[in-house]
Amino acid sequence: ESLPTVWLVFGTFLVAFEMAAQLFSLDGKVLFGLLNFQNIWFTSFIFSGIFVTREDVIWPLRVFTYILPFGWGTRSFFWALFHDWGVDGSDGFSGTAPCDPGLPGCFSDAVRGSPDTGFFCPGLPAVECWGDVGPRILDSIGSVYRILTSENTLAADLGYLVAIAAAFKALYLLRLASLLRLRAVPRRPPAALPPLDGPQRQTLLTVNDVVAPPSPLLAAAGRGLRFAFSDCSFAIQVRPAGGGICARKSETRYLLRDVSASVSSGEVLAVMGPSGAGKTTLLRMLALEKGPGTPYGNVTLNGHAFTRTVYTAHAASVEQEDSLWAFLTAREQLEYAVRLSRPALRSAERAAAVDELLGALGLESCQHTRAGNALVRGLSGGQRRGGSPGPG
Repeated sequence: ESLPTVWLVFGTFLVAFEMAAQLFSLDGKVLFGLLNFQNIWFTSFIFSGIFVTREDVIWPLRVFTYILPFGWGTRSFFWALFHDWGVDGSDGFSGTAPCDPGLPGCFSDAVRGSPDTGFFCPGLPAVECWGDVGPRILDSIGSVYRILTSENTLAADLGYLVAIAAAFKALYLLRLASLLRLRAVPRRPPAALPPLDGPQRQTLLTVNDVVAPPSPLLAAAGRGLRFAFSDCSFAIQVRPAGGGICARKSETRYLLRDVSASVSSGEVLAVMGPSGAGKTTLLRMLALEKGPGTPYGNVTLNGHAFTRTVYTAHAASVEQEDSLWAFLTAREQLEYAVRLSRPALRSAERAAAVDELLGALGLESCQHTRAGNALVRGLSGGQRRGGSPGPG
């Protein structure tokens, strides 16, 4: 009869940890996210009240006993299991006998409010004698593990679990929203930028004459796209040399300065320069990624401002590092990418889109091969690089 209550408590308990897992799944490094979730589980277990009561935990560590789910779930889980066991007389443990609490080996019922009564288990050692019915067992074990009690705290514990799950979910949504908005649209460049000193001028990527004309063939076919950026600069604030960490006034340094170029459909634009010239900074800026400084410039797609909405609908960026899941096949990688980027497609349309991507990326022959990693054999380096644009 208590099974539905047990499953309710256990299910709510797992949901709370599932919400925590969702939060840590947003970590940029999968391994770090896994380790953080394990830390939360272990911390929740340590501060559950099984080993140390909540009142004996010092502040600020005591906050863990309130905001983590293990303690609330454990108390109601065991209460749901034992609270009605043997109470109606049909079950229970028949190996106990009443005794005087003053006698050796007699366990007092003082914890249950009856200090004048007690029990013992003939033929059993004291460590195996906990009582004859569920409430007495809970109180006897609770004299050692203070988290357990025969008192009904089900509603309160479920309320705490739901609140903890809701808090983790809210943090997950806030974190997800912040990640989705990590797109920094470049500001309009100032009318006049300050002059550069000699050393900085030599290390800056400054390209102002790479403006290709639109492709006439593609434009005539009605499917030409033109991506252009002009007067792009990226400024950071640094402390002046010799100022130390206590220097209050900072100065502006430019990692990019007046960079302009364009590329049309069917063309490739290569950005080249020495190490430290700002190539990666430029690419991250064009992908609208937030950085440590302030981007300036005009970025357009077919003459329209390259905003976050335009980027999401028409563009994708591929990082230098492969972003493939080791245990998913090439086809599964693309299926997830299509599901996320084009959720309105039906199953047949989605399958056709995946087939088209496999053909375009040259992955048809290895579509059922796992991506693999340093420990798991899978796709070759070229195949992994070829599959990266799909998830990107």
